[in-house]
Amino acid sequence: MGMGYHVISLLQRLAQKIRRPEGGNERVDLGVLGYQELLLHTDEVKELLPREKIDDAPVRIGFYSSRLRQSAPLASISLKEFQRDAYITEGLFKKKIKPKKDFIDKYHIDRLSDLKKHIRSGSILFESNAFFASIGFTHRSLDITQHVGDEIVCDLNLPVDNSLHGAFDITVDGGTIEHCFNVPQALANMVHMTRAGGAVFHVSPVSWPNHGFYNFNPCLFHEFYSANGFSTVYALCGFNAGMEPLYEVSLSERFPLPPERTILFFGAIKNEHVQNIKWPIQGVYANKPAMPKGA
Repeated sequence: MGMGYHVISLLQRLAQKIRRPEGGNERVDLGVLGYQELLLHTDEVKELLPREKIDDAPVRIGFYSSRLRQSAPLASISLKEFQRDAYITEGLFKKKIKPKKDFIDKYHIDRLSDLKKHIRSGSILFESNAFFASIGFTHRSLDITQHVGDEIVCDLNLPVDNSLHGAFDITVDGGTIEHCFNVPQALANMVHMTRAGGAVFHVSPVSWPNHGFYNFNPCLFHEFYSANGFSTVYALCGFNAGMEPLYEVSLSERFPLPPERTILFFGAIKNEHVQNIKWPIQGVYANKPAMPKGA
């Protein structure tokens, strides 16, 4: 799904609430499910970064491969350099990347569509690791395959390796578990990978038909995490792209179906270590008194 302004700002808000281990790293360790694009408008960058770091914000230059039918990264340059040179797109490509002909032929790099599209819109792809480092986070991605080469390779449909238990201050589902068939296991993995005192954060579709296997309700996350020692911090809905204000939604009461492509942003704090996962019954049914016999 990718990460935009709201994801970064809500992660910063969540980071202020977590409990850090004594003597630990000053940076907040993020574990991000799935390789996520970081797409921001230049105005959003100015809101998120300290002024002295804006010019050095790491723009990611990529290509589109018609053979692989996907985009891939090639290099990273500063925002200042990108803004100065980007309008001569092909010249920038040859000057900064200097691709060999066999590389171009192998991957059928027949257009720099992402780069040109983002120049026109004012939205730019940023290199995730370096961008997060500039605002006090470390960043690791977990994916079923490697996109940029430094991902932790795992299948979230299955239990993650014990070495990942308690590995992250904040475990982030940036729009991934809707593509996992075994959602309960993916959620259990998030619980286990999050340190006690840390947090989970979801960016999940509410009304996006066929985007993935599933759309999600706030009550799913709230009741699952509440049953496993977490406290909900927020459940907000809105659009992933842009800075349009988000709005609070009920954790349990029904509400009208939002417009198509509405996203749920959910954050919760892990209060204690959890050994065994509990599977909740939806509260509206779990708390009902038994019917009297013969009624």
